[in-house]
Amino acid sequence: MINNPHSPKAQLKKILQYYFEENGLVYSDFCIFVPIYGLGDKLAYLSALHHIKEKGIKICILSKSNDVMLFLYKELADFIILNDEILLNPWLHGDNYISPGNIFFMWHSLYFDGILHEVKGERKGVFDNYIGGHKLAVKFSMGLPVDATLNTLNAIKLIKKNDISEDYVFISPISNSYASSMDGDKLIKLIEWFKNRSITVILNTTNNDLVNTNFDNLQSVNFFNGSLIECLELAKGAKLSLNSRSGLSELYSMLDIPFIDINGEKMGNFWSLKDNFFRPPIYELEGIDQLSEEFLTIFSTH
Repeated sequence: MINNPHSPKAQLKKILQYYFEENGLVYSDFCIFVPIYGLGDKLAYLSALHHIKEKGIKICILSKSNDVMLFLYKELADFIILNDEILLNPWLHGDNYISPGNIFFMWHSLYFDGILHEVKGERKGVFDNYIGGHKLAVKFSMGLPVDATLNTLNAIKLIKKNDISEDYVFISPISNSYASSMDGDKLIKLIEWFKNRSITVILNTTNNDLVNTNFDNLQSVNFFNGSLIECLELAKGAKLSLNSRSGLSELYSMLDIPFIDINGEKMGNFWSLKDNFFRPPIYELEGIDQLSEEFLTIFSTH
């Protein structure tokens, strides 16, 4: 039923209105943003929020208290509500468009993969001739033009360089939404390649210990499992950081942290690596098999 006062969305809005009043704020001044995707997706939405503020709309972010991006929300939002008790569903609680008093879920499923559809039995994407990946999809979901600018976030001031004195590589092999090209033997091969050249390796196992569970028997490898800020501090101090194409790569590119991106398969124009990042990776590996002395030269001279 349209505008059902007893719907989950209507009930959530009543709760939010009460909360705003308790804090001396006017609910109808704000658009409520609810982040629900991974690092790269959230980053794209956050980098577009300045367009919303330019319209005079205040931004409230409804966040989980354990969201790793919370430190960035605090830099951008006019108001933050921590919500750990309510299970939110975009279909039930979202207005799906940005306006004062509305609830907008930061998701772009309708535009994911360039809106794939069938053309004479062949899968095509509406945006196949565009570049920009989910950053483009985010613009469409927010009602922004294709050429809208996405701002880099003024968060580099929050990231300090770690105090490790030796040169090291920082490897993050897990991606939440993209099949890792550094699984199993491939990851071991990458680690051994550095170890054989007496290069220290720090392995990022933060994602639910998925890496550590499989590779905790590796010798002479340092494991990292900590907060996102600590991860960024390690990456900032590393000789090089290597990622299996993930939101971390996009965050590094925004913060001007040099990184190498390892991609397991050739991507089309829509998901172009160079254009999907704020700054391109300094080197792209299509797979571990591309490791060579040329790669070592890049490491040595960086």
